[in-house]
Amino acid sequence: DSLQGTTATNVTPNTNTYAGFTAPAKQTVTISPDGQTVVDYYYTRNSYTVTLNKGTGISAVTGAGTYLYEAQVTIDATVKSGYNWSNWTGTKASATKALTFTMPAGNVTNTANATIQTYTITYDLDGGTVTTANPTNYTVETANFTLNNPNKQGYTFSGWTGSNGTTPQTTVTIVSVEPKSI
Repeated sequence: DSLQGTTATNVTPNTNTYAGFTAPAKQTVTISPDGQTVVDYYYTRNSYTVTLNKGTGISAVTGAGTYLYEAQVTIDATVKSGYNWSNWTGTKASATKALTFTMPAGNVTNTANATIQTYTITYDLDGGTVTTANPTNYTVETANFTLNNPNKQGYTFSGWTGSNGTTPQTTVTIVSVEPKSI
């Protein structure tokens, strides 16, 4: 800014307001006899906080911390086994898991989210029935369960085949998947 005034008088130039910066204290100076007084104001770049939360199906998040305004920030999440990445919700909402953004002039709070994978079970009972219905799907959170065997008039059930192999088994237990990071 260029200001005018009378030599040998005191002036206090105003500071400006800039997003992401803290203004210095105003300085009072005396205008020199040649009228060429210079006042330099140095602004401080502000720091802001990135806070990350783990939603369901998330085992870890990275990138939380304190960053200077306009710094490049990368946040990421580790999804538990049995879940699929969904999105970031919050200040910097995005479907991108490893998200890079420029730090704004304010704090950022995001939550990493995942959706559970549902596995379908299809039964071919060949005309048989079960007294208590078997589950038609399960997830990594489903407790272990044993299949109820079917009955068919005039037949003896010899066992289940399928994902357990080609040798019939009369007792098949669906075991919950061991969670692990991917």
